[in-house]
Amino acid sequence: LRVTFMCLTYLPDAIREAVHFASCSHVAAVLLRALLAAPRLNAYSLHRRRLDVACLEEFADGCGVADLRLTFAELATLLEALVGAPDALDALPDAAERARRVPHLDVAKVITVLGRCHDVPMLARVKGAGGGAAHELPKFDRKHVDRVLRQLRAEQS
Repeated sequence: LRVTFMCLTYLPDAIREAVHFASCSHVAAVLLRALLAAPRLNAYSLHRRRLDVACLEEFADGCGVADLRLTFAELATLLEALVGAPDALDALPDAAERARRVPHLDVAKVITVLGRCHDVPMLARVKGAGGGAAHELPKFDRKHVDRVLRQLRAEQS
């Protein structure tokens, strides 16, 4: 992506910025569709995707195009709502807390992704504990996830 965008430096500014926005918007849309269509997710997979989006946002910031980072905002917000903090799931049913933590969150997409989330098997959690991220990620206990989903769906109705 970096090499491709370097080839655009000789284009007029308006065209170069339009290509940057179109490209980054397309990448964000593909990643969001893949997330929404994934058959099975867990805290680790969502955390890795969150790190990937953070790298893309950093890349966008370095392109010299104002507000290019915003093309990844929807995806970043969704992932922040799900794995941004150990208590991320607990904050989702409370509309005020959710608005404070992650404004502009599409609750329908949260419901879609959360419906496919499963807890990490115990062995994987133990192995992952050495990496430092295991204790920082929310647990997607099925009963807890189902309760949060019921509350979110009730709010949507």
